[in-house]
Amino acid sequence: MTGRNVLLMGCAVGLMAMVGCATKETVTLNVQAGSGAAKRADSLTVSVQDFEDARPDKSRVGVRHHLWGGETTFVVPGGKPEDVLEKIMSEYFKRRGWTVGGSNPNVTFSGSLASFQGDAESKVFNTEITVHAKMTVQGRNNADGSLVRMTITGDGSQRVFWFSPDDVQELLGEVVTASLDKFVEVTKVENGQLRLK
Repeated sequence: MTGRNVLLMGCAVGLMAMVGCATKETVTLNVQAGSGAAKRADSLTVSVQDFEDARPDKSRVGVRHHLWGGETTFVVPGGKPEDVLEKIMSEYFKRRGWTVGGSNPNVTFSGSLASFQGDAESKVFNTEITVHAKMTVQGRNNADGSLVRMTITGDGSQRVFWFSPDDVQELLGEVVTASLDKFVEVTKVENGQLRLK
């Protein structure tokens, strides 16, 4: 095989690889609470429910743009990131030592989700991942009806050589967990109720 034929064959293989990557697919992310251990707090029984998805685009939670033009859309199980947020919050509060659930909680948490996004941009030799979460969290003290309300945001980024959707879901979970840290840092438990410090 001549040098020219090898070059043409190499170009053809490269072209097939480029065309092969230009596909569209959907991947489901299993986002969970980050690995950090929440600080223990005074005993409290809480309920987490009724979060609203207030995002402008509810069709996905992110997208990966491939190097050669393909695209992967990220979604969550059931297509409801507000349910994912409720699960993350419940796990987070359990780590704090709070009881989650029960028929008569001290505090009922609700709120809205303005952003829950994990994107990836593949480049030569690396993929850049960026995530953003913004939520309004409201805790209602059931004893007197008083509210503790706060809008919290979190951002994160990471570069990886070998990309996996797990990288997006893990970073998104870490960012949401860090955002919850911000919320609990400015609150305290006082006589079985949640108060601002």
